[in-house]
Amino acid sequence: MCPAFEHPETIIQTEPMVLGYFTRPGCGVCSALLPKVERLLIRYPTVRLVQVDVQRWPRLAGQHLVFAVPTLILFYRGREWHRFSRWVSLTELEKALARMVENLPETDE
Repeated sequence: MCPAFEHPETIIQTEPMVLGYFTRPGCGVCSALLPKVERLLIRYPTVRLVQVDVQRWPRLAGQHLVFAVPTLILFYRGREWHRFSRWVSLTELEKALARMVENLPETDE
């Protein structure tokens, strides 16, 4: 999760692998999906989860063209690598996570 004092974009730009979880207060689907995503990420410790409230960070949501929630964006070194929006298949999310972690280096080697 993103500490309250840390700007989500800073995390997206500085961490090698990030899952941006774009949400808003009152989104029932977002609330139901988040714990499942958190459990899934236990298997991918190199991927950092950052939760982005689109009402608190509207400019960031706009920069990443997020118009619906939930939207999950996998970032690799600050660049969008894969996106899921509205209806999120956990199976497809896991496949994308596995591809990213297995095929992309975490560090500059």
